[in-house]
Amino acid sequence: MLFSAPSRKTPGAHSSPNVWVSGVRERAGREARPATPEGGCAPPKLPHRLNNLTLVLLLQDKLTDADAINHEAWSLTRSRSDITTARILFMRLVLCVRQSVSPAPYLGQLNTLLTGPALTAKGNVATQWDIAKPLEFLGEKLTSDHLDLLTALVAALNDRANLPALDAFSEWRNQPPVPLATPWPRE
Repeated sequence: MLFSAPSRKTPGAHSSPNVWVSGVRERAGREARPATPEGGCAPPKLPHRLNNLTLVLLLQDKLTDADAINHEAWSLTRSRSDITTARILFMRLVLCVRQSVSPAPYLGQLNTLLTGPALTAKGNVATQWDIAKPLEFLGEKLTSDHLDLLTALVAALNDRANLPALDAFSEWRNQPPVPLATPWPRE
């Protein structure tokens, strides 16, 4: 699994976030870089891989690059109601918080997806998103309120039974759904 910590320690290895992030950096060249359609990548999987790359870049504090890759992933999925589209919006929320930009329109689009029909898994993408460890490391750069909201969003993405817990957050409660077709700034 791309974002899981190593199962065994090597001599001198530490379990600190820096060591874990270094492992992600090392694997990014092999696993997270998106294959092009000419390279045999099925189109439904490309946005998923771009979203993984967005996360890797966020972990490396490369916000400008992460923003560009996230926009590219969105351009491929903006009209789809699937798990990958929801995860791309989630990563947009993280980027907004890190860049001190209002996440309102993206939270509204995520609201549209989470309160609509069940999300499908295109490209054989896993239905459960194991992002707890990366979110923990990203959380070092977020306020506790932001981290709590993001954690609740992941729980709702993984299981709609957790959707009512989002009502505890005023940002969610006060954000009306926004159509997926609504353009992002810079589009």
